[in-house]
Amino acid sequence: MPLINIREIENDCLLGIWHITESLNKTDISFLHHDKYLKSINIESRKMASIAARMLIKQMLAHWKVPYRGLSKNENGEPGLEDCEFKVSLSHSGDYAMAIINKNKKVGIDIELIKDKILRIAHRVFSVNEIVMAGKDVEKLTLLWCAKEALYKMHGNKKLSFRDNIFINLTKFNEVGEISGEINFNEFQQVYKIHFEKFGDYLMAYSYQNI
Repeated sequence: MPLINIREIENDCLLGIWHITESLNKTDISFLHHDKYLKSINIESRKMASIAARMLIKQMLAHWKVPYRGLSKNENGEPGLEDCEFKVSLSHSGDYAMAIINKNKKVGIDIELIKDKILRIAHRVFSVNEIVMAGKDVEKLTLLWCAKEALYKMHGNKKLSFRDNIFINLTKFNEVGEISGEINFNEFQQVYKIHFEKFGDYLMAYSYQNI
C-alpha cells in the first residue's frame, strides 16, 4: 500500500492520498487490532480501503508528531480521532483512499471514479440549474457529486438533501481548482469554497468550515 503524498494545504490542515495496490500485510496493520469497525467488514476490497485510510491518517498525524489512537464514529456516522480534537474526514473509491485533517475546522472530502453511472442518478441528486450547468458532461456531474458529498460530510446533518439543500456553482470549473457551494437548510445558510483536483480517472473535492 504505497503512500502517494501528504501535503499541507493551509496552516493546520493536511491532505493525504494513498494508492491501494497490495494485499493486506498483517505486520503493517498490527496497530489496528482493536478496531471494531474493521473486524465487521467482510468484503476484502472494502476492508483494504478502510485499512488504507487508517494507515494514511496515522502517517498524517505523525507529520505533526501526534500519535494515532484510533478512529471512531459518532451518532451521525461522522469519523473522529480517539483522544484528539483534530477534525478529520476520509473517503475512498477504487484504488485510492484520501483523508483531510484540520486542527480546528470541520472538514469534508470525497473522491470518486469518473464513470457514466452518474448520468442515471443526476435527476435525483442535482438541481435543475446544476444539470443545466453540467449538461451530460460526466466529469462535471462527478464534480457536482464530490462537492456535495464534501459539504454533506463537513456539515454532519443526515437530513440534508443533495438536491434541495446543497447547491454547487460550476462557473469556475475551468479555473484553478476552486468552485463555490452553498448549504441552505431551515434557518441555516452558508457559502463555502470547495477545492477540487483531477488525477487520472478520478476527481476529488474537499472543503473546510468558515470560522
